[in-house]
Amino acid sequence: MDRKIHIDNVFTRYSPPNFKGGIETYIYYLDNYLRDKGLSTRVIAMKDDYDYDASLGDILKIPVKRIPVFVGLLFQKKIRPLFKNSDIVNIHYPTLGVWKIQAPLILTLQTFASDKEEIGKKNSLRKVLRAWYRSSLMKWLEKKTFQQAEQIICVNDELKQELLKRNVDPQKIHVIRNGVDTEKFSYQPPAPKKDDEKLKFLFLGRFIDRKNIIELIHAFARLDAETCKLMVAGVGVLEPRIKDLIENEYPDRDIEFLGYKSGEEVIEAFRTSDVFVLPSFYEGLPFTLLEAMSCGKPAVVGNFANASLVVNEEQNGFIIPQNSIEAMAETLEKALAHRNELKKMSENARRHIEQHFSLQDSLEKTWQVFAGVLEESKSDNG
Repeated sequence: MDRKIHIDNVFTRYSPPNFKGGIETYIYYLDNYLRDKGLSTRVIAMKDDYDYDASLGDILKIPVKRIPVFVGLLFQKKIRPLFKNSDIVNIHYPTLGVWKIQAPLILTLQTFASDKEEIGKKNSLRKVLRAWYRSSLMKWLEKKTFQQAEQIICVNDELKQELLKRNVDPQKIHVIRNGVDTEKFSYQPPAPKKDDEKLKFLFLGRFIDRKNIIELIHAFARLDAETCKLMVAGVGVLEPRIKDLIENEYPDRDIEFLGYKSGEEVIEAFRTSDVFVLPSFYEGLPFTLLEAMSCGKPAVVGNFANASLVVNEEQNGFIIPQNSIEAMAETLEKALAHRNELKKMSENARRHIEQHFSLQDSLEKTWQVFAGVLEESKSDNG
């Protein structure tokens, strides 16, 4: 009997169904797709304190000492011996391929580790050191990973262009957009709103600097308190600061802290909102944005690269033109001014996702890359 093809997916965290970010969501979709094709799969991640459902696949959590800077390297060193019988190792972060392994390596690139997290925000020693760490050491680790990877899947053209600038072989770069499960994130027409009913904005994402959540709260506070409400859902290091702003600086504003949401709670959060807000200044191709628009939510988004691929100005949402609190407030005001057009914008949002961000199409194109690597490996081994 022929041995099943075995594929490992590797990331720093993985706790289904309680995902903390889009990369985990993508791994979950991909792992299920591969298992449905009859392949043997496993997801390997660092051990953490988060609960997960062990019935949702073969999940291996590796204990690693949380030594700053070196934790990723220690993780990679520990998992190297696990790949002796792997046909493909698919890593989901660009610093996880430093050590050479025995199996073909594929990198699925959603974002760079040496990203723009601290641009314009180097106002403390910690942030200056963090920016140096990202721009220097992380870039070196990325370079090693790009050299080791046989193929690299990018979720947008901006990532591809950056790889080309770093002299990565164009023959091994593939652009495959993220897709969304439009059945799970189904469309629900917006309920009619009375003229005096508040418009509900929703932020759902990680509480980190590049998501601009602190700036969003300051911007929202500039709006007429009688016209709108802001709901904030997520988890991350900025949570204490967010709560302080809501409770102490803006207690007279209608801002509701929802905390961490997962699974059906995410869908319910979309359902109870009118407009999704993601004011990030840097993104790959965020799943939360695709999921919100699949549910029919017009979006207000930061002017990150490829934002215009998803959001068409005044058709299915609005793009914040500049990375500033003033620009955010003005764009939120624009959404308020279009409240009578939200039903049409909702329909446009859903239609755009259906036409351009099919999950099945994304997974099938990813499998084609995998199949090419498997075929090449088979030829090399005679």
